[in-house]
Amino acid sequence: MSMKKAFGWGVFIWVLYILSRFCVQHFYPANTYGEFIRQDIFITGFRLLLLYFMLALARLAMSRKELGFQRGPVWPAAIAGLLFISIDLIRLAPWVPVQAKPIYFILEMAINLLVAVNEEISFRGLFYVCMREMKGENWAIYFVSALFALMHWGYQSLAAFPSIFLTGVAFAKLRSMGVSLTVLILIHWVLDFLYFIFPPYHNQFPIPLFTAMHLVPLGVVFGWDYLQKRRIARTTATT
Repeated sequence: MSMKKAFGWGVFIWVLYILSRFCVQHFYPANTYGEFIRQDIFITGFRLLLLYFMLALARLAMSRKELGFQRGPVWPAAIAGLLFISIDLIRLAPWVPVQAKPIYFILEMAINLLVAVNEEISFRGLFYVCMREMKGENWAIYFVSALFALMHWGYQSLAAFPSIFLTGVAFAKLRSMGVSLTVLILIHWVLDFLYFIFPPYHNQFPIPLFTAMHLVPLGVVFGWDYLQKRRIARTTATT
């Protein structure tokens, strides 16, 4: 399958998934944590279908290594991940854990892992590779990150879209540096699960400041990439 067809079918499948999610949220609203978990479990059926079709498209268009499951640098991703986690913890302060049954935490850990796998395989895997081959690296980083933000429609408010976009850009840049999808999935998983453990009770935290704070890990990622390229250039020039 061509990259163009894989990209087009992938976007179409994601749109169907989002419409399915809207339907579940509309016809099966959740007002308590128990209802939220039951709703999330129902949506997970569509998430599993999404994962199946995205992996099928990836297998038809590229190898496992091209998709992003290869060995690569860990430190830039680890530092960026710790910075993103720190930003989220600041946003979620005071840290008041949700009062829920232990089984809910186990179920949500599994669901959040599936979400992280789906989004990383789709946006930093299939869509990234397809767009890079079709349009180039910048399109793969910025356009796919914009698509990543839009795909959160219905789950996040419009005010959160800039921070989601910046996070997507940082993750895509790490992907361009050779960081494995496995590492990105683990960081994504922790970030998502934090929002289940510590809901944002502190609603007065200014959203513009929260968004601006995402420039810090973004700057670290781009700075790391710049220094690495300069080091390689110097090494090449002296040989």
